[in-house]
Amino acid sequence: MTTETWCGCSKCGNDFLLREMYSIGFDGEYACFDCFKGMEGGEEALKMLLELAPKGVNKGGEKFDHGKLDFSIVPFECLDELAKIMTYGCIKYGKPSGWQLVENMEDRYFSALMRHLSAYKQGEARDPESNELHLSHALCNIVFLLWKELQKEKQ
Repeated sequence: MTTETWCGCSKCGNDFLLREMYSIGFDGEYACFDCFKGMEGGEEALKMLLELAPKGVNKGGEKFDHGKLDFSIVPFECLDELAKIMTYGCIKYGKPSGWQLVENMEDRYFSALMRHLSAYKQGEARDPESNELHLSHALCNIVFLLWKELQKEKQ
């Protein structure tokens, strides 16, 4: 079993594997790959480090994806449930993006969310109209509300 050692980047604060750090000075500070590469002369320094790397040191085959979204931990069966509900909505309402145009959408989708959660908490697993899980409908309503919130933050 391999033990991984994590370190904090002195520039951006993101955690990264100790084997992926690069010195940015003589005072014990370290930078993650992205920060080191973005520093003045960092790109050239990385090229030089790779050229000088002794045999046995990995010159390729690494994927520096620390600090990036890890979709391998997302339960895709839940995304399937979301797609089922959204497909059901497209058939029912006739327009794929129509949910984005609902007036007073935040209150209405919040109410729908709460209705589905209430039915679930009262022991009803499936929505009687669609025969899909109430929690799947709730997830869909949360996604709609989250989308709306993200749109507000973009403005």
